[in-house]
Amino acid sequence: MTDEELLAGVVAKDSTDGDVSHTLVVEKVTVNQNTGNAVVTYGAMDQSGNIAKQSFQMEMKEVVAAKPEGEIYGGYLRAPI
Repeated sequence: MTDEELLAGVVAKDSTDGDVSHTLVVEKVTVNQNTGNAVVTYGAMDQSGNIAKQSFQMEMKEVVAAKPEGEIYGGYLRAPI
């Protein structure tokens, strides 16, 4: 899963600066192979340079999709727990 996909729909707001979503980054993704869960840590910064971080746990589900040629391949889809 790409950072762009992990950032889709995520917003960051600051009490003074308002919406600071344009500063959002995916700082770290830690996958627990035993449970299939992942912890995604996001970071955002306000105009004063203060950085806030928040982590969320997600369930990783394997999906199978067809390529345009009709071949089958595996991928992963995030789903909030």
